[in-house]
Amino acid sequence: MKELTLVEKDRVGLLADVSEILGKAHVNIQSVFVDVTRAKQAIIHVILEPRATLTAAKALRKHGFKVMNSDILIVRTKDTPGELAKVCRLLADKGINVTNAFSISHYGGEALDAISTTDNTKARKIIKDYL
Repeated sequence: MKELTLVEKDRVGLLADVSEILGKAHVNIQSVFVDVTRAKQAIIHVILEPRATLTAAKALRKHGFKVMNSDILIVRTKDTPGELAKVCRLLADKGINVTNAFSISHYGGEALDAISTTDNTKARKIIKDYL
């Protein structure tokens, strides 16, 4: 999957603007995560289907947004305590750092999490049973 990350000064309507721009560009958001820092910077993570990434980035840039594009891994685990820890331990034991992680959903006894690492190619091989 692909993730677009935007870092902008926080303001009322920021997420409305971003989601409207993507909607008008016919880009479907798979998942979104927003965090605002104490310095009032909004960090918006948008997960998209890979084929929509270029269209989304172009539309957002056209409206003045600075967009970072990265690959992410969608990890599927049982929705029980310690399952994400197992995935992260497998990576850590092979020297791979998780650089970004957030939960996407918990439903029907299953959890989906998005993670980025210092080496997604190697990580895919290590945690293939969870992808």
